[in-house]
Amino acid sequence: MARKTATDYQKEYVDKTTKLEGLEARIKARALELCKLHPSAPIGMGAIGKEIEKFPNMDTASYLYVIKNIEDHNARTAKHVQTTMFPKS
Repeated sequence: MARKTATDYQKEYVDKTTKLEGLEARIKARALELCKLHPSAPIGMGAIGKEIEKFPNMDTASYLYVIKNIEDHNARTAKHVQTTMFPKS
């Protein structure tokens, strides 16, 4: 196997960076979507979903935190609990 050249590394770097930017955009979009769907759900930082605009410069980790908080809130307040068809014996 031949050694990688600077051009090879540059192509790989651009590819990974592009994929990372896309993932970060999807995470942000999902967090904002969940805040619209659940405006009264706590998102952390002492705020609820409809107050997400108060934090315009959040990083990706913060958006993941918001998603996790909303999902946890929804799991706690769900009226229906999903069961399995074939319980373990």
